[in-house]
Amino acid sequence: MHRSILDWEWYDDINVRLVFLHLLVRVNWEDKKWKGETIKRGEIISSYDKLSEEIGISVKQLRNSVSKLKRTNELEVKSNTKHTVFKVVNYNLHQSEVEQKGEPKASKGQAKGKQRATTKEDNNLTTKESKKEENLLSEKKLSDLETLEVKNNFSEEIQKCYLECLSYFPEHLHPEDPEKWKDVIDKLNRIDKIPLSEISRITKIVREDDFWSGQFLSLRKLREKQKSSGIKYIVVFNEKFKAIKKPQTINRQTEETIRKNMEPVVDDEWIENFRRINGR
Repeated sequence: MHRSILDWEWYDDINVRLVFLHLLVRVNWEDKKWKGETIKRGEIISSYDKLSEEIGISVKQLRNSVSKLKRTNELEVKSNTKHTVFKVVNYNLHQSEVEQKGEPKASKGQAKGKQRATTKEDNNLTTKESKKEENLLSEKKLSDLETLEVKNNFSEEIQKCYLECLSYFPEHLHPEDPEKWKDVIDKLNRIDKIPLSEISRITKIVREDDFWSGQFLSLRKLREKQKSSGIKYIVVFNEKFKAIKKPQTINRQTEETIRKNMEPVVDDEWIENFRRINGR
């Protein structure tokens, strides 16, 4: 990838930039067959839900970014009832000069050996070029980019936190793919630096709330941002519920003291004044 991308019109738009860089790394580097279809170079089969998880932004933010890229003819999206194909329009223009020109042609006897570039080798080249661009981003965004690799193996602590959080949701709200919720917990802990105990605590208290339990139907909401403030919901929930204090319990002695103070004081002086006022 060339430094000229710094002059790209969408470079200052963080979400658009993340989406575009991620797709550059993820699309096919050569034509491939997939379930009877040919997925061409520069294309990838995915979904908005999956990409939003990989990139670490909400589905709405992803759709807005894709819409901008489509408007400037950077990206094409084709959907059908089975899947969605994302295509980087000028994919070849963003590849290195070596890949564009290719190595010198081998002799006929060596042709098959040198012309068969493996997916791993080519992906390594693309990844190195992408890394140069990532180094130009802020530390915060670099942390976000680190989440582009989907994790399939989670620690025992993540597994335990997931099972505990899962217990606060009714069975009909359990995820079809548990890995997605585990990935949310992993990102909250690893990227957002939120302790696993706090993730579990916040999940429990929000699910027990009469109002928010109807809004908090998936663990993925914790990393989504509130529209009005732009703050992630896990922070919103934490600020909202940490201020709630349990009502103070009145012990027996305190209760008796209050009752005693409320009783009228009737003594000889009070009776004498009552008789004098009433002419008795």
